[in-house]
Amino acid sequence: MLISTSRRTPDSVADRIAEMAHDESVVEKFIDFRAAGPGTLPQIFAKSDAIVCTEDSSSMISEAVSARLPVIGVSPRAARFTEDEQLYRDFLMGKGWSRTIPIADLTPEHFAEVLSTIEPLQENPLDALAQKLKARLPELF
Repeated sequence: MLISTSRRTPDSVADRIAEMAHDESVVEKFIDFRAAGPGTLPQIFAKSDAIVCTEDSSSMISEAVSARLPVIGVSPRAARFTEDEQLYRDFLMGKGWSRTIPIADLTPEHFAEVLSTIEPLQENPLDALAQKLKARLPELF
């Protein structure tokens, strides 16, 4: 299992994960954002079959969906988004690209069940955008 912290991860949580990472049977690779800094997503995505992140991590969810990986956002019992953020989450889930699991319900069995319902993007979003631009603005190509 690869675990990475982010700029928002509290030091106490990062310290606890760092302790667990000493046991490679628990954590195969740990990327501590405090030491690594930005720019670690390509390394994370290259080694990942799926992404699990906090549900409020819009950037991570968006990047992982765009990288064509299944994404599960874990949420606390009382989570609330702005209307736009909720519409965005609903869009991603409606397309089948991501799912959300309350942290309290996160078991290996439930995780596997939810993961099996995700259908990652099949095409590169940049290629799809280029095709749409070419169709609408052929003079640019």
